[in-house]
Amino acid sequence: MTIHADSRYQVQEILTQTETAEDTEFAAGVDGGFFSMDSLDSNQMIGPVLSSSTGRFIPGNASENRKLRDRPLALIGNDTLRFIPFDPNRHNTLVGVEAEMPNLTDAFVGAGFLVRHGQPQPLESFGDLFDVNEPRHRAFWGVHGSGQPIIGVSAEPVGSVMLGQLLVQAGFREAVMLDSGASTSLAQGGESLVGYTPRPVPHVVALVSHKKMASRSDCTIARLSSNQSR
Repeated sequence: MTIHADSRYQVQEILTQTETAEDTEFAAGVDGGFFSMDSLDSNQMIGPVLSSSTGRFIPGNASENRKLRDRPLALIGNDTLRFIPFDPNRHNTLVGVEAEMPNLTDAFVGAGFLVRHGQPQPLESFGDLFDVNEPRHRAFWGVHGSGQPIIGVSAEPVGSVMLGQLLVQAGFREAVMLDSGASTSLAQGGESLVGYTPRPVPHVVALVSHKKMASRSDCTIARLSSNQSR
């Protein structure tokens, strides 16, 4: 699921402040989509966003949406996860995104496709994404070949092309890059798993597990290095 907070916080703060159902808990979370930098407490997202934490669909700004064309639109349903190219003419309304997936609960626009159909994506596929192949800390979210959803961050600064190659080596079938650079954040159990203080964010992709299943949770956290992946 995703969490759209009322302001900007550290990821671990968002996870601990957000209520879950009685029999569930957040196993881990990573920073999500891009957001407005106009003010330090703004939770305004770049592009449309639907979050099950609020139950609200918020359309994106029309001029910003045009710049997001063909970026990955992440769609989460009750038991389904899809990444499709964002179309600003079709996907800026609740009706438009619901047409792509029945029982839709969450949607937002990511930074770029890293892996599609088990293949790393070439540099030209990222378009004009800022600093796309410069070494930076990067956050990602995807689906392993086993069908398991995985979130993670690069342990070291890495370019987007190499990150996609590393994720394929790690067995990813699909993966998208999330907001990265200074926003790159990963947290578990109320604690940050990165060795620096990230920029506060208003949006989180969270893995949820049932408390009854906590000891055998299928949620996975991955940290990738340019020298080693695990």
